Parts: sequence; C-alpha cells; structure tokens
Amino acid sequence: HRDREPGASRVLEPERLEDVDHVVGAGSRVVAEQMIERKLVPAAKIEVIAHAPAAPPECWETPVAPDALGPLFGPPCAGPLLLTIGTLEPRKDPATARAALIAWHRAQPDPATARLRWLWIGGPGSRPDSTPPELVRQARHLGFHTTGPLPGSIARQTLTRATALVTCSRAEGFGLPLAEALAAGAPIIASDIPIHREIAGDAALYFPLGAAVALARLLQTLLADPALAATLRERARRRAARFSWNLAARQTLDLYRRAVIHA
Repeated sequence: HRDREPGASRVLEPERLEDVDHVVGAGSRVVAEQMIERKLVPAAKIEVIAHAPAAPPECWETPVAPDALGPLFGPPCAGPLLLTIGTLEPRKDPATARAALIAWHRAQPDPATARLRWLWIGGPGSRPDSTPPELVRQARHLGFHTTGPLPGSIARQTLTRATALVTCSRAEGFGLPLAEALAAGAPIIASDIPIHREIAGDAALYFPLGAAVALARLLQTLLADPALAATLRERARRRAARFSWNLAARQTLDLYRRAVIHA
C-alpha cells in the first residue's frame, strides 16, 4: 500500500485483488480508469463512490484561536483573497501559483497599489517544496503566504470569504479541496487535469498545467468580472449536491447488498 501518491497507485497490489467481488475504493472515475488501464482489476468489479467534503468530525481537529488568524487573513478591505488548500510539495505546484501572482502584479496598470492576498493552507508533503528561493521571496512580498496545516473547519470558513479557490495540482486521486469549494459556493480556478474537470465541471475556470501567465490572466478575468464570479458561485452550489457522505453511504450499502446476493 503506497499512500503517498495519488490515483491508482494507492490501491492494493494486483495479486490482492484477484478474488474480490467489488472494489469500493475508487473515489473517482479517474482512479477507476487508472485501475482498469493498469489491469489491477476488471472494469466490472469497480464501483465509483465519490468522496465528499467535511468528512472528519471537528472534534478531531486541533483548535485554533480565531484571534491568532485575524492578522493573517486580514479585513475585506485588504483586497481580494485567493486560497489554495493542499500540501506544499511539487505535485501541488506552488511554483506556478507564486509565478502567477508575480505575473498578475506586473500586468496591473499601477503595480504599486495593486493588492491581492494568496493563502496556501497545508503542511509539507512527501517531497519538499522545490520553488526557487527568489520566487518564494518575491511572491511573499506581493502577498503570497503559507499558513502551515490548519483545522479543516478554519479552511472551510476561509473558503466562504475567499474570492476563489485556486489549485495548480499536476495529479490528484480525487481533489477534496474542490468539493469543499463547491459546498462553500466559492469560484474555482484549476489546472486542466481530468480529475478537476470530473469534480468541478462547469463551476471552474481552467488553465494549462504549469502555465503561470495563463493563470494570471484568469485571475484578472475573474477579479474584473463580478457577474462571472456570481455565475461560478451559483454553479458551485448546484454541483455540490453531487458530493455527499449520505449519498456515498447509501451507494456503499447498496453495493454490500448486491455483493451478499451474488455471494
């Protein structure tokens, strides 16, 4: 079991799957397709049961005093707030996020007064962040801040205040932050990979992988168009209904029933 990589590499080894009736662990079509492509299990034995936001009870989370977060998040008058939720590692591509903020700032008519805050919520990943130090320094000067890990309740509260959730990930097995953003009715800007389209659909704007300038242009488009932001928020709320732990539980129970009948 390799729990550090996204997608099908998280499932059990092929010899462990030969005799199973069904695989419940495929949380997305992308993962299911990877499992089929790698011949880990026949297509007929895969059930896709989507994950959903707000899974862990808040009692499991480490509390954070609200006063400690105020200086970081700042008041609404401090400017638009972009949010990324995820571990700080190359697979999540923080370098592209930082470069996009720098590119956006340079494109402003008056860079000296342009304000844009970008918070990256998440701890270290399986590999260290490889963003060049100078890029880290420039982006921090312009408003890019890493918070380290925070309780999910705080991240969800921040989503309700965010101008947009931005994800630059190069690979994901599901993409829980997108589901959280949908539930919060937050606009989404995402790298154009299959799992992001599967989760967010038409509730997001997409940019090519690693394309910092294209991301900067999407940021400007969203910031300059309140009607577009409102449309994305409405689409997010509608699409959020697809991701529910109650629905996942019903689908899992139905799977168990069918497995017993055919045993």
